[in-house]
Amino acid sequence: MLAAVPQPLLYARIDLVRLPGGEPAVIEVELTEPYLYLRCEPQAPASFAQALRELL
Repeated sequence: MLAAVPQPLLYARIDLVRLPGGEPAVIEVELTEPYLYLRCEPQAPASFAQALRELL
């Protein structure tokens, strides 16, 4: 799925569940996250800003 996106991504998440037969099924694809848990790690805001600079 993500290989189909032509641009580099800074964040992406694909949520899967197993169906009764055991096969995986995609239930959600996110390319943006409103809350990135930046308060949980002291270096996270600086790391995120650096990643944005490199991407842009």
